[in-house]
Amino acid sequence: MKIKFAAILSIEAVLEAAKNDPDALQYCPEESKTEAVCLEAAKNDPYALQYCPEESKTEAVCLEAAKKNPDALQYCPEESKTEAVCLEAAKNAPYALRYCPEESKTEAVCLEAAKNSPYALRYCPEESKTEAVCLEAAKNDPDALRYCPEESKTEAVCLEAAKNDPYALQYCLVKELFIKIAGMLNIEVEV
Repeated sequence: MKIKFAAILSIEAVLEAAKNDPDALQYCPEESKTEAVCLEAAKNDPYALQYCPEESKTEAVCLEAAKKNPDALQYCPEESKTEAVCLEAAKNAPYALRYCPEESKTEAVCLEAAKNSPYALRYCPEESKTEAVCLEAAKNDPDALRYCPEESKTEAVCLEAAKNDPYALQYCLVKELFIKIAGMLNIEVEV
């Protein structure tokens, strides 16, 4: 005869486990993994969210995870990945935007990403890649213009990019604009 051991743990014991060894959550009963327990786990090791039930992964829990290690957003449900959570991710590790839903990737979120890692623009929706966002990207890494839509590549954006790296003009495909900026920067071009 086999007897299955069923541990009885108090919420306090599970909370203590979340503080000391968040990975221990995988061995705790599901009903003991409350929002408070998962919040504590997110503070100590955001990857422990993979052991939390979906209903305990609230916006507050996911925001804490985004502060500590934005990559842990992969374990958060879509409805908890709000604009505030994604903005925090953009501040700390812009590449984590790949885990955010499209509706949370607003202009403000993408602007923050452009400040920290212009290549994160590849995870932003076209409508959030405004002139302001692309200008910020051009200041930090002109090559990131490849991720900007044509309508956001204004004279100011292309000029900023070309000042930092003349080769960035290759992403400014409006011929008149290309020639104008090249002339402003005394760059020879063949037409």
